[in-house]
Amino acid sequence: MPGMEVCFGAEAAASVDLELSVIRMIFAHAVNHGDISVSPAAEMHRSRGLPRKTREALTEAQEAAVTASWETAPFGLFLLYIGMRCGEALAVSYDDIDRAAGVIHVIKKLSYTGHNYPFIQRYTKSINGIRDVPLLPPLAYALPVDRAGLLFPGKRGFMTGSEIESAWKRYCWAVGLNHVETSDQGERLETFPITPHCFHHSFATICYEAGLDPKQVAKILCNTPEVVEKVYTHLREGRQLMAAKKLVSYFSGVA
Repeated sequence: MPGMEVCFGAEAAASVDLELSVIRMIFAHAVNHGDISVSPAAEMHRSRGLPRKTREALTEAQEAAVTASWETAPFGLFLLYIGMRCGEALAVSYDDIDRAAGVIHVIKKLSYTGHNYPFIQRYTKSINGIRDVPLLPPLAYALPVDRAGLLFPGKRGFMTGSEIESAWKRYCWAVGLNHVETSDQGERLETFPITPHCFHHSFATICYEAGLDPKQVAKILCNTPEVVEKVYTHLREGRQLMAAKKLVSYFSGVA
């Protein structure tokens, strides 16, 4: 079907691009092995106007709320100071914490079948995903000593998909990371714009503030230096804009 547009429900553009890439590779494999002569995916393209999700780092006020609530709601603090993806963080057990070496071993991640039932993968996003990440002092102080088992268990072991969704909403309520507004019709609308991946970006911000090289950060975050450099560039632009505003405010006050 020439010119066929691909749109899987109301998914974001990045998700559709990924799924379309997989479809193209499947049909390309079939062409290369002689199963079909022409790939039906060759002319497929993503529908226009699909939403694009942008994940930003937490604001300073949000980071302060996360760190202030570490005793009652520790999951956010863990994400903030470790830089792991959510599936990696939920797979961490106390045995993975090496206090003597000052690291946490990342050797597995939690994945799901049917979007709900958890299973462990003894590998991560890439071969570089198997790594040791620094156990930073704020997190080392907050994590209990002489414990066993998962850091963040569900009712029957690993958290199910529905347990994660419910737990994340409770966390956002507790810390104030939810967003509530009133519609023109007077209806209360609540959204949860902060996701665990936002903490991933926040950790990159912390690394930037600490002066780490993008290649060093890429290894910790299991990203490519190119991706980290984009984040760093965004941070630099944000800092420059903030500095410009401060200068304008200063001279406006003087005047």
